[in-house]
Amino acid sequence: MTRCIAVGVAALTIMVALGARAQTANWNQEAVTAAAGQLEAAVSGLRDAVRKSNTWTSSADKSELYQISESLRQIEWLATNLHADLKQGEGLEATLPAFNQILETREYARAEAKFVDISASIRPRLEAARAALEKLRAFYPSPDAD
Repeated sequence: MTRCIAVGVAALTIMVALGARAQTANWNQEAVTAAAGQLEAAVSGLRDAVRKSNTWTSSADKSELYQISESLRQIEWLATNLHADLKQGEGLEATLPAFNQILETREYARAEAKFVDISASIRPRLEAARAALEKLRAFYPSPDAD
């Protein structure tokens, strides 16, 4: 069961492999704000879904699950705040730190997910979050592209 959570969180974090890519879309406040809204919607409630999954209820050692849950909580909070900042007109420079923090937190979740499985019921939500993050990523330069 816990291995399924690892697979799902790993799917969410596949974007790390694409991290060396530079900004591919010109900044468009409306489009970025819409993409951030999609990410916010995709990650909203994801932590609760993991906690209600069979993996959570059947796992004897929940230490990794608690770590993943905390990372998902942070991603949800960061995505909500990023979307709010963009709606208020904040631009690329102002929102880049929050976006990079989402990527960093996702990396922690990916590392933690190596030890647990994600159930099939959560996988579609993780895929939606991954797709939303990919769409948003196009507007931001990669953290290591200076």
